[in-house]
Amino acid sequence: MAIWTRPIDLDQLTAMGRGNLQGLLDIQFTGCGEDWLRARMPVTERVHQPFGRLHGGASVVLAETVASVAGAMAVPDGKVTVGSISTPIMFVPPAAAMSMPPPPPSRLAARRRSGRSASRTMPASSSACRA
Repeated sequence: MAIWTRPIDLDQLTAMGRGNLQGLLDIQFTGCGEDWLRARMPVTERVHQPFGRLHGGASVVLAETVASVAGAMAVPDGKVTVGSISTPIMFVPPAAAMSMPPPPPSRLAARRRSGRSASRTMPASSSACRA
């Protein structure tokens, strides 16, 4: 049984992000089912920390965006959802050291010179949602 109290339109959910953090990070809703909602966020330099790795805060933004939208789509009429009060995230340091040196510039420069895109996103899957 579906938990949604209103129709899910993936394009509309994505469009809601224009002009806010969801849109700034290019978070796009890509699928849903009876009790789940999926979005993707391209992992580009825009969401990297200074060391060239995915910024943990960007991951939290993705999780918060999906959770907030899913809550809003599942809440009964006449009720409201509340954003998260606490989002406990634990980032585990690498086993080798507590701090990470920057990646070798050659790795990033080689990727740019080769023309390969640094963007990686989760593949979209088919769903019963409107796209």
